[in-house]
Amino acid sequence: MDKQKERLSIFGADRLEGRGIKVQAPIKQGHFICEYAGDLLTSEAEVERRRAQYGNTVTTGSYIFELGCISKIDYWVDATPEKEDFGMGRLINHSCKKDNIFPRKVIVDKIPRLCFFAGRDLNTDEELFYDYGDKSEQGIAECPWLLL
Repeated sequence: MDKQKERLSIFGADRLEGRGIKVQAPIKQGHFICEYAGDLLTSEAEVERRRAQYGNTVTTGSYIFELGCISKIDYWVDATPEKEDFGMGRLINHSCKKDNIFPRKVIVDKIPRLCFFAGRDLNTDEELFYDYGDKSEQGIAECPWLLL
């Protein structure tokens, strides 16, 4: 996480849209940005239990990212609890119009991880965005900002 703090910074605690992540120095297209780290889950029942729990107790919502099926096992990453070892990935904001990074599954020691890479050359102090991908009617009804 120390390398991450050299390359990225958290800002905007006072903004209406909340905190975000900026780059501290230029980053070339295709280069690694950071990992979306959290608890790796393999049980859909556990995912649903956590989503229900967060819906009742967490004011910021759920930070559960669906990785999909790998070798017949479904995976999710839950970064909802704000822990130092989860890093900054959970604070990257959404935009389907100005997204500048993209997520990719990376397998490390047979364990899937979710990593972000630069979609184009990034400039110092540029905020990071990616498209969360949820364009469902329910998703948009609950989070209209997904269309931004």
